[in-house]
Amino acid sequence: MPIFAQYYFWLTAISLICFALERIAPWRRQQKVLREGIWQDLFWLVFNGHYLGMILALITGGLVTRLNGFLHDQGLPLPESLALLAGAPLWLQFGVFFLLKDFIEWNIHRLLHNVPWLWEFHKLHHSMKRLDGIGNFRFHWAEIVLYKTLLPAAGHSRNQQHRHPHHRHHGPWRWISTTPMSDSTTAPCGTF
Repeated sequence: MPIFAQYYFWLTAISLICFALERIAPWRRQQKVLREGIWQDLFWLVFNGHYLGMILALITGGLVTRLNGFLHDQGLPLPESLALLAGAPLWLQFGVFFLLKDFIEWNIHRLLHNVPWLWEFHKLHHSMKRLDGIGNFRFHWAEIVLYKTLLPAAGHSRNQQHRHPHHRHHGPWRWISTTPMSDSTTAPCGTF
């Protein structure tokens, strides 16, 4: 397999591009390159960005096969066969998908802040002292389990990387995508 088709190539390339952009147009000009917590966040980038996905794929692959077998035995349709908008124009499919996915992600994030036992997992993400692109990968593996179970239950089978709502959206996108939040790096349980 050529190097440009491998996951690590793109993980490294996109991380370096984000790093360069954060240096060219920093949100916080005083933030150092080797900021406090950078090494821990690099660990989370590699673990959550790659190894966690492999571990969860091994576990969930068997579970999905069993679920599909159960549904088939009961005479029920398989989830992937429910093509609810298959006849709709592509722009409508994209719009419905975008709004539904964003709404569900926002509500899952609200649950992570408002349900005390879920906050125990999510507070790792809020333990960052300084925000940057790499810090977005600092999260507990249980959050991915939550996103990967609730999003498919709502009809979304390929979860994309969670966009942290504390990362400021500029321009008209701030009104379209996951709620523009405060600039605070801490939002304790019950305050979201």
